[in-house]
Amino acid sequence: MADAQWSDYTDSLITEMDDAIGRKYGVSVRGLLSKPSKYAEQENIDVTVVNMKEEVNGVLDRMMEGLKDSKVELENNAAKADSITQQLGQNVAISAKQKGVGVVTPALVERDDSNDMVIYVDAVSDGMLSLVERLAAASNFVVDYTYTYSNYKVGGWLFDTPTRQYMVRAYLPPNDAMMMEDSRQEINDLFDAASEILKP
Repeated sequence: MADAQWSDYTDSLITEMDDAIGRKYGVSVRGLLSKPSKYAEQENIDVTVVNMKEEVNGVLDRMMEGLKDSKVELENNAAKADSITQQLGQNVAISAKQKGVGVVTPALVERDDSNDMVIYVDAVSDGMLSLVERLAAASNFVVDYTYTYSNYKVGGWLFDTPTRQYMVRAYLPPNDAMMMEDSRQEINDLFDAASEILKP
């Protein structure tokens, strides 16, 4: 089994926690998450994984307490992205329907996005609505990439035109609280994968 991979931000968090937590449990957080099968013979490793996950989440909780301003900013930005998503989503649906263009919401799309033109929207204007109408009219189909972040929708629509693919996204700027939350999810997923591999 290949070593697990994770983001640079997650890597910095793991590095910060590894010494104290790893020493306490006699198991490296990095080692456990990257190659759990290496610890399969260690006594009560399944219990150790659960306890380490709980302790890591406690450390992350304390780190999040120091990011109160960033959390407020994230909430405001996500609410704005949600509003943009509602307005643009309605415009995309109407424009595509008028032009007889299908809008699909697939489970997964594998494609080369290196030549996409990506347009980030932080305010809905008449010009933006007009652009969406023109893109819909020129498209073979539209892929709806809208996702949910916390309780908010963050819109993304791929317009597949004969000459190029255009991605229009509601802009949700990254910030420290968002990166911390994303890394927490990534770390918890890694612990869950390790638990699955190491369950008795």
